[in-house]
Amino acid sequence: YLDATETVSAELPDCGLRWNTLAGLGYAESHHGTYGVEDGKIIGPRLDGTGGFMEIPDTDDGRLDGDTEYDRALGPLQFLPDSWRLYGDGDPQDIADAAVAAGRLLCAGDRDLSTAEDWAGAVFAYNHSDRYLADVRDAAANYALGQSAN
Repeated sequence: YLDATETVSAELPDCGLRWNTLAGLGYAESHHGTYGVEDGKIIGPRLDGTGGFMEIPDTDDGRLDGDTEYDRALGPLQFLPDSWRLYGDGDPQDIADAAVAAGRLLCAGDRDLSTAEDWAGAVFAYNHSDRYLADVRDAAANYALGQSAN
């Protein structure tokens, strides 16, 4: 997360991205790549509109997520294929590549993550849920203090 923060800060110096925000996302999304692993890859559930999930028809012909009918989030930071196409380089399963892409997504739209409003807006851009915002906030705050996420 430190290297990703340096990369994104060089690209978008006014964003104010901090490593602990990326770490908070990594914890919330996949416990840093330890949750949701199947056959060596992290692939989220089918986004077919069932089970409380949104319906997102396939956008990548299954190239990234292996599903030609519906999209699925992938990698340790759970990117949808369309989001990966906008922000990612390399392999969405690789934590280093995914962390840089997550930083770019968070900083999109000239956000200044040093402000509470833009920080919350950035996290909501990732997942618009009050519970998710609280989970990322709490994990990021704990990491900043040198503590475990929970």
